[in-house]
Amino acid sequence: MEEHYNKGVHFNIPIVGQSEEFTSAGACGLMLLAYRERKYLKQDESKLKSLEYSIWQDAMKGSVIHGSRYGLAYALAKRGFNVKIITNIRNEGYERAIAVNNGINLLTLEAAFKEIKELALKSNIEEKIVKNITAETIKNIMREKMIPIVLVDLSKLHEDLEGMDPTPHWVIVKEFFENDFVINDPYLYNSLTLSKSMLNSILGINNDKAVIAVKDIKSR
Repeated sequence: MEEHYNKGVHFNIPIVGQSEEFTSAGACGLMLLAYRERKYLKQDESKLKSLEYSIWQDAMKGSVIHGSRYGLAYALAKRGFNVKIITNIRNEGYERAIAVNNGINLLTLEAAFKEIKELALKSNIEEKIVKNITAETIKNIMREKMIPIVLVDLSKLHEDLEGMDPTPHWVIVKEFFENDFVINDPYLYNSLTLSKSMLNSILGINNDKAVIAVKDIKSR
């Protein structure tokens, strides 16, 4: 149930860990399913992993491996969620550099990206292009009773990964109070409290930023 505190918003979203280094999008989708229906948390590990992979397979469309904004939005809409994309990216963005680094043909990426974009928009997923996304943007999304799934740089989120190339990673912001934020991080299988400045420092990949805002199905 969504709860409003004096100076913040809280969503009681359970934490689910990702089973692979690249399946954070799938794990975030699984967290939302478990938030909607707790029965998912009672399934055995093999069934949870299968469901996570199913979500990730939809989410990774239009990306190299970690999940594109259109893919993740489509994966959630397909499973009955009301979602909106908020981004400052107008094309493949950071995915192009990742594709080049992994030897993936850019024409292949562009075709896959175009296909999932068209599929997402045909699924009545609203997209809002903005100049920038900050911690304040995320606060405003939460005040509108929307749950933000946020693109962050994994290499900046975890200091022990310093030296890693910028790495796309999806997390859920479940709470803010004053100038602190609580995220569900599937990489650590844990919730983390971040300051406003820390959250701002990890948002996006090379200034390409995206949030999948999911309507809270438990709000009145």
